[in-house]
Amino acid sequence: MALVQNNAMSQPDEERAVTKPLHAPLSHYTTFGFLWYPIILAGASALLTLGLGFVGRVSIENVFPATFREIWARWDTIHYLAIAGHGYPKQGDAVFLVCFFPLYPILIRVVAFAFQLQDLFVAAVVVSNLAFGVGLVFLQELVNLDFESPVSNAALLFCVAFPVGYFFHVAYTESLFFAVSLGTFYFARKGQWWAAGVLGFLSGITRLPGLVLTPALIMEYLYQRQFRLRDLRWSGLFTLMPALGFGVYLAMNYVLFGDPFRFLEIQAQLFVRKVDFPWVGFMDDWRALFTADASTRFLVRGEQVLFFFLTSGTLLWSAFKLRPAYTVYGALLWLLTFCYGFWLSIPRMVMVIFPLYIFLGWLTYKRPALRQSLLFGSTLLYAIGLIQFARGWWAH
Repeated sequence: MALVQNNAMSQPDEERAVTKPLHAPLSHYTTFGFLWYPIILAGASALLTLGLGFVGRVSIENVFPATFREIWARWDTIHYLAIAGHGYPKQGDAVFLVCFFPLYPILIRVVAFAFQLQDLFVAAVVVSNLAFGVGLVFLQELVNLDFESPVSNAALLFCVAFPVGYFFHVAYTESLFFAVSLGTFYFARKGQWWAAGVLGFLSGITRLPGLVLTPALIMEYLYQRQFRLRDLRWSGLFTLMPALGFGVYLAMNYVLFGDPFRFLEIQAQLFVRKVDFPWVGFMDDWRALFTADASTRFLVRGEQVLFFFLTSGTLLWSAFKLRPAYTVYGALLWLLTFCYGFWLSIPRMVMVIFPLYIFLGWLTYKRPALRQSLLFGSTLLYAIGLIQFARGWWAH
């Protein structure tokens, strides 16, 4: 399960070139250096994404949209804006809004108030893009704890060019969860458990996957103490903070409906979220590759099959090359993503599994032709999906 052997001289030359000693003092690797690289990547990708979406929409539809919101305020965005503007309804047709966690709409209101923004949608886009910049910084620093900069640079490029990476820039929760979950791992690696706990708590009220940070943090805490019970301290209680955040969300369900798990019932009814074996959803998508309509056969169903294999391979690699906590986190997210009878929005759920980007960075750092080919293909899928999204078509 270890990334590298403790005796660096016993490693192959190629591995020594890109890895760092697993038990080296973290203080050697935890300074936030070269922040310009992830920040510029985040800013440039935001501008290019929003610009390309606009150009694609205008070019294909041959009409100029009336407003910026007309292009980007779609699907979940509308629901988050409704919560930010009016809160959670206790009755009526909009009770399904309880399925959407509260931190993102809270931050939308905070940013709108702080900058006196009249349009909550603009505030939502600001929150998403600021969070993505923070998330890229944390990703860079996390990878640099274990690998040299060529791997982290490649990992950031694969993250920015991820086929549905445009969701990091629009008014969705992917970028916020990406930032707080990576921040949780970063501060856990530094041994700053109070900071990891606070960000873990925020993860728990951002999205359901935040709950799996608790077992991952427990694994990291025990791993740093080499599983010696005598070395456990009160700081270990901070590992429970993501579960506490999820508990707050359950309490919100109880206050609204008298049932802490009401959101599960609503999800099963409206979003076809019925737990099942992963191969049930896989076979449904596999058959759809040959039978579904043209608009979803490859871009939706095909991508979901592709990411099933990609994330499964990442988990196998992670079990041998990354820290146990990363593997626990990735495996639990894999279960939350694929264990349904009907797969929905799989690429969006996969995009926050950060070991995937580390794997791709590690796989291609010595193989520039492979890296450039994968990035080129991923960018093409990005552009196609982005334009479909901007047109109002389902592309995720």
